[in-house]
Amino acid sequence: TILAKGEFDKVERELQCILNDLHDDICTSLINDVMDDSCFEEKMLELAADEGISSLSKRKVEVQFRTGNKRVVNSYYGKRLKSKTKIDRHVGLTCLGFIKKASPLYVSLSSLVAVLCPSFEVGKQLMNEMGINGKYNRIRDLSIVLGEKAVEQGVRSIITSEETMEEKRVAVMIDGGRSRTRLENGLLTIQGNPRFETDWKEVKVLVIQVLDKDGKIERKENLPIYDITVGGIEKLMAKLTETLILLNVSAAKEVQFIADGATGFWNNIERAFTLAQVPQRKITYTLDYYHAVEHLSEVLNLINVLSELERKTWFVQLKQQLWKGHIKELIKEIKDFCQEKTIEIKGKLLTEINYFEKHRNRMNYQLFRQQKWLCGSGAVESAIRRIVNLRFKAPSSFWLVEHIEPLAFLRATFLAGRWKILFENLKY
Repeated sequence: TILAKGEFDKVERELQCILNDLHDDICTSLINDVMDDSCFEEKMLELAADEGISSLSKRKVEVQFRTGNKRVVNSYYGKRLKSKTKIDRHVGLTCLGFIKKASPLYVSLSSLVAVLCPSFEVGKQLMNEMGINGKYNRIRDLSIVLGEKAVEQGVRSIITSEETMEEKRVAVMIDGGRSRTRLENGLLTIQGNPRFETDWKEVKVLVIQVLDKDGKIERKENLPIYDITVGGIEKLMAKLTETLILLNVSAAKEVQFIADGATGFWNNIERAFTLAQVPQRKITYTLDYYHAVEHLSEVLNLINVLSELERKTWFVQLKQQLWKGHIKELIKEIKDFCQEKTIEIKGKLLTEINYFEKHRNRMNYQLFRQQKWLCGSGAVESAIRRIVNLRFKAPSSFWLVEHIEPLAFLRATFLAGRWKILFENLKY
């Protein structure tokens, strides 16, 4: 009757409900059966022993499947804890990949909508439209727990055991985005609601890509590595060092490090490579060309004695020198001009000129092009936009600091194409 009225959408929704019920019935039966399996029991006992959980016994527990619906199953539960444990007492569910009594696929879907949609509320609406029961708090909580588990394992959670950078051309890029935080200050509004501070927090992004012989990013055979931290430079470099070691970058054919002029990056990068046993002779250090152009433009703004036409003409000439890597000549020309115009080189102008002095060896762009290396850090700039800005920098969006890193790490993992790898590596 419904179909005869041309309301096929209602037919599909009814069919989805029927299939969801069938899915839940099958899953419930399978879980109850596997709890009686001797091999599975052995696995549970090993996990429980490792985590200091004892006195396992079956207990009825309500779980949530991919459909979002809840069913009661029989699962093994640990009554006693010898020490603080990282896993749920429901050892049977943990062995099956459940997190907070939610099935792996429901956790996956909840986490994806949490980090890919513009808000948790939109994620909830999307899940419900797909015929999956979703609630705001449940989506948020599951995604945070999954993100925390992933961050705890770090880059190990997103790479395969056989993945290596041996004999490859590797580009390492670092930059930072920003997210607005929320921290209650103990005061109240007129309405009695808590007031909070909204300071900005830097979100540092690490990108590792494989380049082909022509200097293009290899996308067909090698997935990018994205990593995130809201910690300081020490934490970032520790993460980078661990990643370089795990990927065997010391055996890479060649390595390029590219970043903007942030002092923290350049003061620590050589030590990170050294700790990872990457030979310095293999490494090419590059200052992002487009950031260098911005500083060149600032130099001309500070000189401020030229007409608009003269400034544009000279800027084009200086950019050509910069692109050719003639940094020594560029600096001399600027200094000679200042001397001719009796412009004193001090303050901000001196800082900008010293910028080129300091990074001179990292600006040999003509040589970099000949060697088929990157001259710009567009890959990490794009990663910041897609990972951080589009989700964690939205207007009127404020985040608890402790939630930014786990959720951003999940978003980065999906955008890197490593979501399935993550779930494989998080299995017990």
